[in-house]
Amino acid sequence: MASEPLLTTEEVASLLGVKQATVYAYVSRGLLTSRRNADGKNSLFTRSDVDAFVATRKRPTTPGIQTGITLIRDGRLFFRGQDATILARDFSYESVAALLWSGDQTPTPVNTGRPTGTVMPADTVRLARADTPGSSNRPAESGEPGETTGVTTANRPAQWGNPDQTIRLDATRGPSREAQPDESGRPSEETGRPGEEPGSREAEPQGETAAAAGPVRTAGPAGAVTLVEAVGPAGTVSQAGAVTLAATITPVEAADPAGTVTLAEAAGLAGAVGPSREWAGRPGADLLIPVNGKLWDLVVEVTAKLPATARLTDRLRVIVAAASAADPLRFDTSPAAVIATGRDLLATMVHGLPARTGVPVKPIPLAEALWHRLTRVPPTEEGLRALNGAMVLLADHDIAASTLAARVAASTRAHPYAVVSAGLAALDGPLHGAASGLAYQLLIESSGAKGPAVTLSDRLRTGVPVPGFGHPLYPDGDPRATALFDLLGDGAPKQDALRLDRTMRTRSGTAANIDLALAALSLEYDMPAEAGEVIFAVARTAGWLAHAMEEYGDRPLRFRPSGMYAGHHPG
Repeated sequence: MASEPLLTTEEVASLLGVKQATVYAYVSRGLLTSRRNADGKNSLFTRSDVDAFVATRKRPTTPGIQTGITLIRDGRLFFRGQDATILARDFSYESVAALLWSGDQTPTPVNTGRPTGTVMPADTVRLARADTPGSSNRPAESGEPGETTGVTTANRPAQWGNPDQTIRLDATRGPSREAQPDESGRPSEETGRPGEEPGSREAEPQGETAAAAGPVRTAGPAGAVTLVEAVGPAGTVSQAGAVTLAATITPVEAADPAGTVTLAEAAGLAGAVGPSREWAGRPGADLLIPVNGKLWDLVVEVTAKLPATARLTDRLRVIVAAASAADPLRFDTSPAAVIATGRDLLATMVHGLPARTGVPVKPIPLAEALWHRLTRVPPTEEGLRALNGAMVLLADHDIAASTLAARVAASTRAHPYAVVSAGLAALDGPLHGAASGLAYQLLIESSGAKGPAVTLSDRLRTGVPVPGFGHPLYPDGDPRATALFDLLGDGAPKQDALRLDRTMRTRSGTAANIDLALAALSLEYDMPAEAGEVIFAVARTAGWLAHAMEEYGDRPLRFRPSGMYAGHHPG
C-alpha cells in the first residue's frame, strides 16, 4: 500500500492561504499534527490531517452577510434553492440570471436551436452609412424612403477590419458603391467622379460580391432595411464588419414587410426590436437580451483605441467604465433599475468584444454571442450547451473574493457599474478568475510527451498549488467541474483532463476544480488561454449584481473592520 503523501510547511501555508508562521502556530496549539523530516530540521504534514483541519476550521467570514442567493452544502451548489448542476444542464444563462436577480423559480429551458443563415459565407455585401452631413456612424434607428441606412465600419476596432470599398444599400435606388478617398484625401477616380454626389453611381458588378447584391425592395419599418432578393446561402456579420443577408432566412410574418430585418439585427445587435417572430415561439425567446445600439457604438469606439496587447478582460473593464459614463441614471439602485442595468451591461460586455467569426443576423443567446468572440470554430449544439452550462455554473459562488469586493462597493451605495468594476478587479488575480489560464497551460503540458505524472511532478516541485485542482469548499471534488465535464464531448482535451485528474487523485487525493474543466472546454473548441477568465467574468456579473441588490437593501457602510496593529508602538 502506497504511503500517504506528505506536505511541507510551505505547501500547507499555500493551501491554507496563511503565512508559514501561522502554520507553526496551528501546530503549537494542537490544531495540526506535524512530523519531522529525515534530517529533523523541517516539518511535514499528512494530506489527510490538513484536509481534516480545513473541514473543521471555522471559515473566516465578514459579519452581517446573510444571503438568499447561493447555498453550498454537502458538496453541492444551489442557486435560490435549485441545484446549479441541473440548471447548467437544462436552462439558459439568461433565465438563471433572472433567477438570481428576482428569485423567479421558473427558469426557462435552454434552447440551442438557431435560425437558418448563420454560417460564415464567402460572399458578403458590405453595408455602410454614407458620409453625409448629420449622419452618425452607428446602426440606424429610423429610416425613411430615400434615406441611406447601414452598419458602420468606420468606428470598429482595427482587428475587425475596415473595408476599402463598401456596397451601400439605398432604400430607393438599390446598391451603390460609396466613394472612398485615396491617400491624398480625394475620392478615387474608380469610385467617384467630379460632379457626382458620393454613392450616386450604380455599383458595378465585381465578382461574387456584386452577384450577391440583388435589388432592394422598399424601406421597411423604422430602422429596417429589407432583405436583398437573392443574396447567398448565409446571413452573418463578418469580423470585417460585413453583412450578408441570406435568402434562406425565414421572413417575418406578414404583419411586417416581407423579409425585413432591422439594421440592429443585421449587426447582431437586436437593438430596438428584440427577437424576431421566427424566435418568438421558442423557449426563452423573451429572455434574449437586446443590445443598446448607441451604447454598443460607444464601447466599440473606446475599445478601438486599446493596444493590441490588451487582454479581453482588459476590454471588459473598459466596456463597463464606458457604459457607466454613458448612463446618467446609473445611481438608481432600485431593484428594477439594477435588473435593467444588468441586462444592458451583460449584452454590451459580450457584444462589445471583437468578433472572431461571422455573427448571426438573428438575435441570439449570450452564450452564442460570446462563442463568436472566443473562437473561429463554427458553433455546434453540443458546444453551445457546454458554454452555456459553464456560464450558469459560474454565475455565482457565495461570498467569493470578487463577490465580497462587489458587496463592499454596494454597501457604499456605489452604482451597479462600479459594483461590477470592483468584482472585475478582484477577479483579475491569478488565484481567482485567471486560474483557468494556468490550468490551460498545465493541460497542454500533460497532453504532450511528458504525460500527467511528470507534469504534476514538475509543478509539485515548485511548492505552489497545482492550478485546476482542489477547492476548500469541496473536499470531495468540485461539482461544477463534474457537471461541465459531463457537458463536454469525448474529445482529446476532456480525456487529457480526466487522465490528469485521475493521476492527481491517486497521488495526492486532490480532485479537479472548475478551472480545469474550463481549460478543457477552451482547448476543445480552439479558444485562447484567456477564454476561461472571460467566461468567468461575464458569467459572474449576474451574481455580483444579485448580491448588490441584497446589499442595497441593507445598512450602508456596514463593512468597517478594524486592523490588528503589528507595527512599532509610539513612545
